[in-house]
Amino acid sequence: MQTNNQKITVPVLVPLSLAILILLGSSILGGYMLERRNLLHEVKLNVDGTHKLFEKYLQEDAHLMSGMIDFIVRDKQLQRIWLEKNRGELLEYSTPIFEDIRYKYKVTHFYYHGLDGTCFLRVHNPPRYGDHINRFTMQEAAGGTETAWGIELGTFGTFTLRVVHPWLIDNKLVGYIELGEEIEHILPVMKEIFNVELMAVIDKKFVNRTDWEEGMRMMGREGDWDFLPDAVIADSTFENLPDKSFQNIKKVMCHKCTSMPSLYIGNRKYRSGFVHLVDAGNREVGHIVVMKDVTSTEAALKTFSIVLATICVIIGALLCLLFYVYVQRIEVRLTKLYSSLRDQITRRRRAEKKLQSAYDQMEIKVKERTSELRKEVSERRKAEVVLQKVNEELETTIEKLTAANEELKQFAFITSHHLSEPVRKISTFADELACSLRNKLDDNQIENMNFMMAGVDMMAQMVKGLKYYLKAATDKEEFDDIDLNVMIEQIKNTDLKSEFERTKAVLVLPQVLPVISGCRDDIRQVLQHIISNSLKFQKKNEPPKIVVKAHSDDKKMARIEVVDNGIGIKAEYIKEVFKPFKRLSTEYSYEGVGIGLTVCKKIIERHGGQIGIESTCGQGTTLWFTLPPAGSYKEVAAS
Repeated sequence: MQTNNQKITVPVLVPLSLAILILLGSSILGGYMLERRNLLHEVKLNVDGTHKLFEKYLQEDAHLMSGMIDFIVRDKQLQRIWLEKNRGELLEYSTPIFEDIRYKYKVTHFYYHGLDGTCFLRVHNPPRYGDHINRFTMQEAAGGTETAWGIELGTFGTFTLRVVHPWLIDNKLVGYIELGEEIEHILPVMKEIFNVELMAVIDKKFVNRTDWEEGMRMMGREGDWDFLPDAVIADSTFENLPDKSFQNIKKVMCHKCTSMPSLYIGNRKYRSGFVHLVDAGNREVGHIVVMKDVTSTEAALKTFSIVLATICVIIGALLCLLFYVYVQRIEVRLTKLYSSLRDQITRRRRAEKKLQSAYDQMEIKVKERTSELRKEVSERRKAEVVLQKVNEELETTIEKLTAANEELKQFAFITSHHLSEPVRKISTFADELACSLRNKLDDNQIENMNFMMAGVDMMAQMVKGLKYYLKAATDKEEFDDIDLNVMIEQIKNTDLKSEFERTKAVLVLPQVLPVISGCRDDIRQVLQHIISNSLKFQKKNEPPKIVVKAHSDDKKMARIEVVDNGIGIKAEYIKEVFKPFKRLSTEYSYEGVGIGLTVCKKIIERHGGQIGIESTCGQGTTLWFTLPPAGSYKEVAAS
């Protein structure tokens, strides 16, 4: 007889190893994604902070220059000179004022404008006057009494914060005073505060190439008009940009609407964001590119991921090794028992052949030689003794095999029990992590955290379902007569009371249900799960209707049918409903892990019955099962 060892190591360890791998992989991925989200969040905070600080500086400087103008227009001597329209005396009187505010407050522009918007005097550039001023701030302030301010893009491609104040003398509008300051000093301040690199760029459609290049030469800067396709760099906190970084900068500018793109300059990596530059005419004339150096941070994140992955691999390997050793021992013992059983079966067959031979010889000798009857009978008795001994040995072997099977079931139960412990710990630490970071995470990070916790909950439910299945397959049953009418009423008014009230479901018993024989707790679990499924998989805006009826089948078994008007099941999924961990619904709004009907099938089969399902998608489902009639357990006990 050919010997085939009973291999259980691979069937047990492969799914167990996959479960451990998925669990550890999810932990590594979750930790990495969380740290990466934190990094991007920090960069976003720097970009937002830069934007807010830039707006704050503009507002504070505008208010400061507005206050200066308020002080200037109250000067009686200055009012007299302006009304006399004496440009030379006005220049002589205003020059000390301009030098003082330029030195103290970085004011670079000082204008006197007439009522028609014509520049009467540029204190900072006296030779230029008489030109008509058509800037947005001037247009906003013209004809009114309110101060207008905002940033304006100059001819040479520079940004100037301008404040235009209507000049009232004796409540009569006599002209306008304008102060302005170049804003290039703001970028170095924001760089020191947020530890970022900044670059101000202007859309080419708002500047003239010749004027811009002349302005760069006047300010002693080197400018390359063709460096970027659609924009020019007006100012930057970089001392020098290396040539090999040009393509990276161009790529970032071409994709400035994406979320914090990467940028490589030299051997450093930056994450970038953008602050819109909107002038006084509400035009988006350029951007401030905010670049955060993340080289060391991402290196630390990579190191953290490698260390975490290494630790998880070691832990997973140790767990697999431990389970392998334990299962291997059971496999060796089981293989020995099977080998012993096969040997005993071989001996029994040999004994049966000898016995048959003895019978044949006896028949021949009865006909031929009656005198040898006693001798043949003696040989027959000896053969029967041998057969009895073989049967006794076989029964002993069967008992050992049964014990080995029980030990294997116990191992499966212990395995599911110990799997629940690391799942519980992960869930606990995930909850603590969520609580500790509740006020620090954005919406995307909270969603990722919820996905991770939902995965842990699903694993816990699967382990719990496996325990129920093992319990249904191994527990001893105590049969009793059960009145199904009473049991269904108890389920409706006790176990599923809240579900019936929430769904406004209707339960109909068109006839009196029979009294059946079975284990009371198991049958209650089957009915409760089937009715719960009918309540769960219901149509929207239509109250569930459940009909429970019964009749006898050809084998005199009680056939119970539970009919509902729910969403039904597609025909191709009918054969899958009783398989473990099969979820036929693609909507995650339905709870469960797909083990309930598997447990129901095991319970019904242990009662000697059958279970099946009939369904039409969108019209409802009929789930039926058969059970022995009342008194069957007494007949079994008597037999």
